[in-house]
Amino acid sequence: MKRTLVFSILVVMAGFFTYTCPMNEAVAQEPVIKIGINLELSGKQAPYGVPVARALRYEAERKNADGGLRALNGAKIEIVELDNATNAATATANAERLGSDPSILVTVGPCTSALSNAVEPTVGKWKMPNVCVMTTADKIFERGNEYIVSVTVMASKLGSSYAKFMVFMHEKFGIPLERITLAWPDDDYGKDLSSGFREELASRGFAKNIVADIPFDWQAKDLTPLVLRIKGAKPDFHLQVARTADGKLYHDACFTQRFFPYQVGGTSGFNHPTLWDLLGDKIAAATIGGPKLFFMELGAYDIPNPVRDAWVSKFHPQYPKIAVEQNLFFGATAANFLMSALEEAESPSREAINQALHGLRLKENDPRDFTGAYETPGLAFQSDGKARSWPTIAEWRKIQGDWQKVSIWHPTRGALNTPKEFGK
Repeated sequence: MKRTLVFSILVVMAGFFTYTCPMNEAVAQEPVIKIGINLELSGKQAPYGVPVARALRYEAERKNADGGLRALNGAKIEIVELDNATNAATATANAERLGSDPSILVTVGPCTSALSNAVEPTVGKWKMPNVCVMTTADKIFERGNEYIVSVTVMASKLGSSYAKFMVFMHEKFGIPLERITLAWPDDDYGKDLSSGFREELASRGFAKNIVADIPFDWQAKDLTPLVLRIKGAKPDFHLQVARTADGKLYHDACFTQRFFPYQVGGTSGFNHPTLWDLLGDKIAAATIGGPKLFFMELGAYDIPNPVRDAWVSKFHPQYPKIAVEQNLFFGATAANFLMSALEEAESPSREAINQALHGLRLKENDPRDFTGAYETPGLAFQSDGKARSWPTIAEWRKIQGDWQKVSIWHPTRGALNTPKEFGK
């Protein structure tokens, strides 16, 4: 009787496994492409990492819902998400963890130059194709690492564009350039940008007109001493390089010290829409909304892009707390480029994905470029991984009661709109 009971149990179990194993086997064999992200999801630079991560997740979800990666047998995308907490040591440890995992085929991040600079050797060590997002420091891409690309405009181009804009405003509207000042964060981003600015001014004959050239602590808690130094130099035109956090400190100090010169600055410390909430409308209107202030925008977002605008119309209602601004658009552009490279690679290997990334070609006004910053048609990236893109200079305008950004000038396209101070 005991033998009969045991036999019956075994028969039932055998039937169960006969039924379930094929399904489990099918699930186990379903192809998956793992993407690692190593982003600033907390800490001082979280305003960069959070929207980029959200755009990546959103695009992965859309791709999976649409049947996955068709060129890779419908493989689904799985994101392995690590927060580097705006800390170089953590970012490097994350890169080591992701690189040493053979199941992860490509990584995204960090966003900012200081952390990307720390991570770059580890990415090269593991031959991990890596997409940097808001990383602008030129030198990171000049070390011969074949496994990195950046989707944003390089700092040297930002710097030269600031200088070209000042000269444009001088020649077009007569703004004096006898006394030029600049202040920049003392990191690789600030160094490369300020170098590009100086070189361009020198090529235009204005090198001797720089009367103050001031690096500042990018982790500073108060920028009042910096503003007092700049104000004391009595600039005709000032360049202020600022991210979101130090942008608030800078504008607060400018308001307190009543310092409103002609100036151009950026990027996120001048153009991020949340600055209006951070500063309060009174201070924001007097500083970033002032008639003499212009800022760098990594794209001409007031120029229509039907694909981007349709994307925003679906994304924003789902994630209303994520501001619709350049960091989100660069995150979406990075995701678009990465999805295209995964399809074009046609092989789930790091080498194939890396080759596809570096060989990615854009058509005229390519809809995958949500930033509108890229030179098209042609390759998205130079051979060293730098993006083939340029920024735009814009200003804040109050239109029908709302503050909006209006593109003013582009380094290759020239004047786009007349600045509000010189308009009718």
